[in-house]
Amino acid sequence: MSRVHVGSNGWLHPGWDERFYPEDIPPDWKLSYYANEFSATVVPQSIWYEQADDFAEMAEDLDDEFALYFQLKDLAPSLDDLRANKTQYAGNFRGYLVDFHDKAFSAEPASLFGELSEAIILPVDELVDEVSVGEASNSMASLHGNWAEVSSLNRLTNVILVDGSKDLRYQKNAFEEKKQIIRNDSDVLVLLNDEQPDVEMMRQLRIMLELMMIA
Repeated sequence: MSRVHVGSNGWLHPGWDERFYPEDIPPDWKLSYYANEFSATVVPQSIWYEQADDFAEMAEDLDDEFALYFQLKDLAPSLDDLRANKTQYAGNFRGYLVDFHDKAFSAEPASLFGELSEAIILPVDELVDEVSVGEASNSMASLHGNWAEVSSLNRLTNVILVDGSKDLRYQKNAFEEKKQIIRNDSDVLVLLNDEQPDVEMMRQLRIMLELMMIA
């Protein structure tokens, strides 16, 4: 059954230390604390790949309903690394979010990722037209802001980028007009991708989507 998740790009934001996390909370407890309120996050490659053991400990207490989307910012991780990561976090794993552009993606994704190709979420831009991701799979925009916001989307997608500077009325109208982009056959991430995501906006988005019966 599909589910719409509201989350942010990572959970370690300096501005959250005073506004969201309790004072003196250990850094390795922050993911669990975040997961008590929100149902998804994007795990930076610098954490899941470069600090793999530390992240494994952080993720031990996550409920299986919590969705982990893994940033793929380059091709440094091998295919074996990607397979192992998916297996290790099988209950939480939702896909790899490609956060870079590479001409290699002009080839069939299966030639790069084999059986993992359906777990690869590619940028929604001119590159997608060259890549046979098919209507079946996943689409996403660059985490660096190359993706049109929800009101401009016109295709089914697994990830929806939200501009946190817009007020809630704007967000509601955008989602009302674009309900058809919400996939009903897989999980969807509503991603607040600001440099310093507004926790209160994330809360309001979650409640709004629940009231709209989208989440």
